[in-house]
Amino acid sequence: MSSTPSKKSPGAGSRRPKPSSTSLPSASATRGETTSNRRVVNSTVFETGSGNVFADLGLPDAEELLLKAQLMQAINAEITRRGLSQAEAGELVGLAQPDLSRIANGRGVGFSAERLMDVLRHLGRDVEILVSSASGPVGELRFRELSPR
Repeated sequence: MSSTPSKKSPGAGSRRPKPSSTSLPSASATRGETTSNRRVVNSTVFETGSGNVFADLGLPDAEELLLKAQLMQAINAEITRRGLSQAEAGELVGLAQPDLSRIANGRGVGFSAERLMDVLRHLGRDVEILVSSASGPVGELRFRELSPR
């Protein structure tokens, strides 16, 4: 009886970084050299992100997408902290279990930031919005979570 190797789908198995589309550093670059937001280790170029993956990917409304992701993470953390099932949490916040599953899996399409803040409020968390002077011509959206009491 002979065995045939299984076919792997593209991308299956070990995942190696794709080559960067940006130009490589000069040949004089040494292991661990850092230039601006790029770092070279063993001829592999690593680029430091801005802190907002959505902006790094060039997506429109990147700040709002990041805010929604952070709100969903806070919702998931509170549900976990309280030991609630998605069904139990759904009863508290007025959502069906499948909607909370979407939030738990980071699929926030269809949920506004306001709706996600409302979910947090119904989970017993205060949501505070602070408006201050911008450091530049356009203000920023920032999220800061305080520890639960």
